[in-house]
Amino acid sequence: MAGNVKTTAQAIVIGSDAITAGQTYTLYSGGTYSGTLDENGYASGGTITGGTQIASGTVNAKVTALS
Repeated sequence: MAGNVKTTAQAIVIGSDAITAGQTYTLYSGGTYSGTLDENGYASGGTITGGTQIASGTVNAKVTALS
């Protein structure tokens, strides 16, 4: 998943069957990703340079807020 958002957001909703409870996910804005993506387009490992971390958290249920 990649995109270029040119607006201000108070909330971002991400949904996928590939998101797993117990896993920690981090959301970045900008930057360059060097690594591989899984069959669902999600990064696992690799490095991000020049980006800004805007949220991180561990998914513990079907609905989780990252902050």
